[in-house]
Amino acid sequence: MSFLQPSWSKGSIKSIVAGIALIAAFVNPPVEEAIGRDPLPYMLSHYGLTLAGLLIGYSSFRSAKWTLPLGLIPVIVWHLPIPFAFGGAFLYGRILDEVTITVGALLVGSSIKSFTFNFNVLLFILYMVADTALSFLFMFYSYPYTSEAVPFSPYRSQQEFFITGVVMIVLMNAFLGYVAYLFFKRLSIF
Repeated sequence: MSFLQPSWSKGSIKSIVAGIALIAAFVNPPVEEAIGRDPLPYMLSHYGLTLAGLLIGYSSFRSAKWTLPLGLIPVIVWHLPIPFAFGGAFLYGRILDEVTITVGALLVGSSIKSFTFNFNVLLFILYMVADTALSFLFMFYSYPYTSEAVPFSPYRSQQEFFITGVVMIVLMNAFLGYVAYLFFKRLSIF
């Protein structure tokens, strides 16, 4: 028996198309070139590829609960300073980053329906806390991500990371608002 089972629904095709569109939007020569100069497109690509994997995984596959931590590993590792710089500096690092983040998110998405609603809320809260922590790290102590700390890092200015952190906070709040809207809509409040 395979650990990743296809599970099609009415929304699967729409989610797969949206996932492919996100992948195409963030894995292309202009974005790849920009990633080597600025951490903002790099983080935006992480958001886009993670969302692509989650959409495809959630709508089209089912997997065992153990695939959740397995899928989270690349998403976490690529945000540590040395892997982050490796992915930003080298094309083969970015390819590895993009493939493993997308597949990791697909595994996370495919396992979500195996858990209770309360656990999924906790998982969402942990994501928000971790992303907020990374945003604040980028804004106020980005030194470990710069070429001063990691010699092969393509990112030299801590100002670049400040802007990236601010954009991350804005996007997270927009995402939180959207999730809250969906939650209240489900409760028939909106």
